[in-house]
Amino acid sequence: MINKPHILLIGGTGRNVGKTTLVCDIINHFSREHKIVGLKITNHFHSDQSNSFNLFEEINPEGTKDSSRMLKAGASKVFYIESEAENLASVFDDFSEEIEPGQIIVCESNGLSELVKPGVYLLVDRDENIEKKPSVQKALQKVDAVVEMKNGGFLHVLSRLTLESNVWQWREQVGK
Repeated sequence: MINKPHILLIGGTGRNVGKTTLVCDIINHFSREHKIVGLKITNHFHSDQSNSFNLFEEINPEGTKDSSRMLKAGASKVFYIESEAENLASVFDDFSEEIEPGQIIVCESNGLSELVKPGVYLLVDRDENIEKKPSVQKALQKVDAVVEMKNGGFLHVLSRLTLESNVWQWREQVGK
C-alpha cells in the first residue's frame, strides 16, 4: 500500500448517500486557496465496455454528471475512471501521469483504498444505518470517520478537515 497523504478519499455505504455532494462541498471550500483535482472512480462501465478500463478528463462544468459537478464546484481538473478492481492500479498510474506529482486530490471511491493509504478516508452513510455487506465492513476498518448528511449538508465535516502543506488531516473534535 502506497502512502498518499495528498489524497482525500470519500467512499460510501451505497448509492445516493451523498458522496458527490460531500466531494463538491469539500472542493468548493478548499479550492479557494488550493488547486484541487477531482477524481471519480467506479467499477460500473457507462462507456465502451470493450476496454478493461477507461480514463476520461471532464471538461464540461455545465453537464449533469458527477464529474461536471466537481468542475463546477471549483476543481482545476476532474477525471473519471471506469475500472474493475484488478485493473485499478494500472489506470491509477495512467491518471497519475496526467497531473503534477503531489497534486491535491479529492477522490470519490471505495476501491482506491485497496491501493493507497490516503491522508483522510471518509465513509458517507445515510440514516446511520451502515449495511453489513463485506465491502462496507472492510471499509469501516480503514476509514477515519463515518459521516452523514444533516440538513442537506456536511458543514460539520468542513470544520474537522484540514489541508496543510498538501496533506489532508482529520481532527476528531473541532478545536483540537
